[in-house]
Amino acid sequence: MIRVVLALLLAGPVAAQELLEAYPPLMGEVSALLDMQELRWQTYDFSIGAFDASAWATDDAGPVTLRIMGYQPGKPDRMEQRIWIKASFAGMPAPKSKAVEALVEVIAGADTEGARLTSMGQNAVVTIMAVKRAGDETYGQMAGKFSARLCWKPDAEQPVTDRCQTISGDFDTSVQFENM
Repeated sequence: MIRVVLALLLAGPVAAQELLEAYPPLMGEVSALLDMQELRWQTYDFSIGAFDASAWATDDAGPVTLRIMGYQPGKPDRMEQRIWIKASFAGMPAPKSKAVEALVEVIAGADTEGARLTSMGQNAVVTIMAVKRAGDETYGQMAGKFSARLCWKPDAEQPVTDRCQTISGDFDTSVQFENM
C-alpha cells in the first residue's frame, strides 16, 4: 500500500488519476460455452505490495496448483458470476500437460461457498497449451483449455443436485508464480 501511495504522490495529479483508473491491471481472459451460451471473464492483478493476483500458481512442497478466478469483463469489483478454475499438476506444467486433479465452478453470488455450478464429484479436465516463464520470474503466461460437467449446488451445506450442464472453454492469462 505504501508503494501505491508513494507512486501517486510522485506521479502528480493527472498521472495519479491515470494510475488509479488502470487499477487493477488486466492479466488475461477466460471464455467458455456453458450449454451453448457464450460467457467471458477477465483476470486481474490486485497486488499492492503482496501477491494478490486472480491467476496464480503455487508449489507448496507438492503438486503445482494453478488457480484462476475470473471476473465479469471490466468489473473487477463485482463478486457475482465469477469463474473458479483450480488444477493440480505433478510438476511445472508444460504444453499438452493435463491436470491430475481439477475443479471448475461458476459462482452465482458474492460468497464462494454459496450457490454455484460445480464440477465437484464430476469429471473436469484442464489442459495447458502454452507456458511462458523466464527463469524464476514472478510472472509468466499460461494458456489452456478446460471442460467439465457442472451441477447445481445451492450452498456449502447442501449436496450437489442432478441439475447439470456442460462447460468447455479456454484461458490465456498472466500468472503469478508463488513459492516456485
